[in-house]
Amino acid sequence: MALLNILEPFTFFQMVGLITLSLWSLVWKGIGLFKSARLNHRGWFITMLIFNTAGIIPILYLIINGDKNGKN
Repeated sequence: MALLNILEPFTFFQMVGLITLSLWSLVWKGIGLFKSARLNHRGWFITMLIFNTAGIIPILYLIINGDKNGKN
């Protein structure tokens, strides 16, 4: 009952938007964290782990480090 009271002010479209944004962020964060861990980029890993930026930091990381395949 209490959960319904919390969600009551939100419209259906707001909830769909929030869920979509959360999934978008989760996917990009997962990809960025995986790649930074494999390449041993601790600073990037910690930054992406701490800050929620709707996928902006992980996307920037992947653009900057996109040509690296994990082999030095």
